[in-house]
Amino acid sequence: MAKQLWLVIEDNQYTRDTMKEYFKTSDVELYCTTEQYIETALKKNTFNIVLASFQYLKHPNLITYFKDYRLPVIVYDVTEGERVKEFEQQHVDKLMYGQINYGQMLNIAHQLIKDYEPTKQEILHFKDLELNVSTSKLMVGNKEVLINDKELLILDLLMAHPYRSFIAEKMKEMLFSENAAITIDYIQGLISTIEKKLTSAHPDEKYITDIWQTGYKMVVD
Repeated sequence: MAKQLWLVIEDNQYTRDTMKEYFKTSDVELYCTTEQYIETALKKNTFNIVLASFQYLKHPNLITYFKDYRLPVIVYDVTEGERVKEFEQQHVDKLMYGQINYGQMLNIAHQLIKDYEPTKQEILHFKDLELNVSTSKLMVGNKEVLINDKELLILDLLMAHPYRSFIAEKMKEMLFSENAAITIDYIQGLISTIEKKLTSAHPDEKYITDIWQTGYKMVVD
């Protein structure tokens, strides 16, 4: 069973090392970073949860950013001041303060991840797109657009996570890992074909963008 990947936003090396030592025998792999590299980490990896030191998350917009990625957030702090308690009013799933109990953190995180697991949606909507995953039927407005099974997998991934970017290598890992014949170039060709089909049905709308060094994502207005 593949390990879960947890994003840890922490600058203190001792705290990083302590967390890694505790979690190394669990089903968790920690990806530690600092505030300035959060966006890069999110765009190049698929995380299950965010664990963040309080000092980095004082700005509520950052919490909203994680919510766009549908990631649960645990904020921890070694103090127990009123300034920390006030932060509970923000969009934080769990606030832990005082001496951190990593066993408790592990259990809480697993429960939050389970709570955040989306039920598989059979019908996805984005702008005027409607994708019926079970029947492979794609509608662009009132026009039906024919797609194959591989194009369906890519559209399902992108439409289910419209705020996230996926590089072709990540798509291969997530969608086609058991098919060695599918290359990165082939995936890029699939996306180009999808874009052409969507443009043909609705020339004035752009649905998918390719951001340099970041990957493919839906164009969110």
